[in-house]
Amino acid sequence: MTARHLAAAAALAAVAVLATACGSAAPAAPDPHVPDAPEALTAANVDAWLDETLPGMLEAEGIAGASVAVVGGGEVLTTRGFGTAAPGTPVDPADTLFRPGSISKVFTATAVMQLVEAGELDLDADVAAYLDFEIERNYPDDLTLRHLLSHTAGFEERVAGLIGLDGEEVDLRAALATDPPEQVFRPGTTPSYSNYGNALAGYIVERVSGVPFEEYIEANLLQPLGMDSSSFRQPLPADLAGRVSEGYDDAGGPAQPFEYVGTPPAGALSATADDMAKFMLSQLGVGTQLLEAATREQMFSPPSKRTASAPSLKRRA
Repeated sequence: MTARHLAAAAALAAVAVLATACGSAAPAAPDPHVPDAPEALTAANVDAWLDETLPGMLEAEGIAGASVAVVGGGEVLTTRGFGTAAPGTPVDPADTLFRPGSISKVFTATAVMQLVEAGELDLDADVAAYLDFEIERNYPDDLTLRHLLSHTAGFEERVAGLIGLDGEEVDLRAALATDPPEQVFRPGTTPSYSNYGNALAGYIVERVSGVPFEEYIEANLLQPLGMDSSSFRQPLPADLAGRVSEGYDDAGGPAQPFEYVGTPPAGALSATADDMAKFMLSQLGVGTQLLEAATREQMFSPPSKRTASAPSLKRRA
């Protein structure tokens, strides 16, 4: 057989293979997987999941105790306590205070938005209009409350000096005005987490309302919601101080002293799980409202989305 005949035979074989492949039935596609409908969120199944999950997690991570609040469908589904707040003292979600840390920033943002709503603050005005000290800047752009609340003011983040111990005086103005962090990004361009920026917003609340930040929060957020077991004060009031969970480096170590946050608006809150459930529902538009719906939507909108100011209301302070 010549080379030409071999080539022709190969070509015919290839055609035959293709014809056979095209003529055979395609493999059956598997039936699409239809996921089961999600189980309705109920107090019973949430509690069951918590009972199955939390104790083991706490033991594995060396955590002495925890408090949990779950809301859904416009109501509190459950508040639970696990482990101990102190040796021999079980965590009680209605009685034991914890330090929720940077969740404090949501309270600070809400306070700012109350004053925006009342026409006393402008999210897009330069904050110099509200301060009694100058901020060192590396950029000529306006620095606004919108930048502070969205972590786009451009400040570097520093941990040094953030946490103090009993007996160390907390002076918010001094903490903000003395050796502030450097502005390393142009405002509005780069998200960069900033305890300093949020605390500066809290100081502006203090300046404009005319009362200390902690008092403003009590009168305008905690008391309206019935959060009687919560406070930004450092030290805690006498009726709350004995109820705060002791802090531990690990569950087997000695209890650490109460920590003082040097910039309170950014992280000084102490609260129970039951109280936090009240705050969560309010932020979801359920029950007692701290903000008008339009203001609340603006608060949770991306910083680039500028919406009209909500109707003015009377000052709450």
